[in-house]
Amino acid sequence: MEKLDFVNWNDRYPKSVKRKLSRWIKGYIRERLEYKCNYNSIKYTYINPAYTSKVCNVCGSFGKRDGDVFTCPKCGEIHSDINASKNILKRKYDKEITLYTNYKKVKEILENRVS
Repeated sequence: MEKLDFVNWNDRYPKSVKRKLSRWIKGYIRERLEYKCNYNSIKYTYINPAYTSKVCNVCGSFGKRDGDVFTCPKCGEIHSDINASKNILKRKYDKEITLYTNYKKVKEILENRVS
């Protein structure tokens, strides 16, 4: 889960309250997902999400995401969620990018693969 949005909070609540609620919701969703996977004997793993929605799953080039559309300068357009999902699956088997690899290092690794 890379991005979980709430309704528009504006200035209704202090920053500290927004932060606590955001953590609670993400933790709750993660907990329920783990429970359901275990209940149904489904294996799950955590991956480093850095740049999964900004890189083309076909050629590895950096592209742009605009809503539901990811545009690769080399391959064209694809649905952004499908592109990110395929990158997440690939990331599971990536030996260079581990769960705790710094996002700057992830970007460097991805850029080196394209050039």
